[in-house]
Amino acid sequence: MEWALISTKEDGVKLAYGAPNSDNVVVMLTCRPRSGEVQIWLTIANAADSAGVLLNSGERTARLTAHRSEDSYETFHAAAPANDAVFTGFANTGTLGFAIDGRRTTLPETRAYAQKFVAT
Repeated sequence: MEWALISTKEDGVKLAYGAPNSDNVVVMLTCRPRSGEVQIWLTIANAADSAGVLLNSGERTARLTAHRSEDSYETFHAAAPANDAVFTGFANTGTLGFAIDGRRTTLPETRAYAQKFVAT
């Protein structure tokens, strides 16, 4: 598993952690130009159709509601304001974790990609 960052003028920036060259993605963050909102996709097996999500970086935490994606039984979608403090924390520390249905996941550090994602 590794981090990947993709940025285009049309689609904005996407930051994902998963298996290279596959659909096996643990988390993906996207932000379209001038949207002011980060879309978050998380892969969690055997979770309820809708669940509270804690997205955290360092001491900063965002409490979100995620809903099961229509095209996958394991993918959940949530959204957060792009200026949420959790993204500032992510840029500063490079660390990101999440919890859904009481299951915590901490992802490997990626400060350089986090800073590029937040700056875009």
